[in-house]
Amino acid sequence: NETLVVEFSSRGCFHYSTEIFEFKKDRVTIYELVQEWSKEQNKYIVLDKKRLGTYNLSANERHGLDRLFRYYDNGPQGLCTTTDTIQALFFRNDILIVENNYNDSSCSIDQRKDILDFRELKRRLLDSI
Repeated sequence: NETLVVEFSSRGCFHYSTEIFEFKKDRVTIYELVQEWSKEQNKYIVLDKKRLGTYNLSANERHGLDRLFRYYDNGPQGLCTTTDTIQALFFRNDILIVENNYNDSSCSIDQRKDILDFRELKRRLLDSI
């Protein structure tokens, strides 16, 4: 009864987006947070959590995700104007066991063909429905 919940936020010059990835065994359910800038609160506020669907992961895709977290564990360096912020929460029997937080401003993840990143995982889900 283990679950990995990943909040993936990407912020750049012309975009701001957040998705939630809920991994259980070899399946992932992906949600997109609908957000709006609040002048009063001086931050983005969540208006809705839209379920995009569930995707079955192959063994190769699971290995690609393992390599992604090893990449993040090594602390990617970069000065890109796009910053990805990742919060990974691991639960066992609904109890939080581990929390990891990562920042990636390298803009190099797309060049790594051995890694399955969150943007690509979302694209694969959307292509499958």
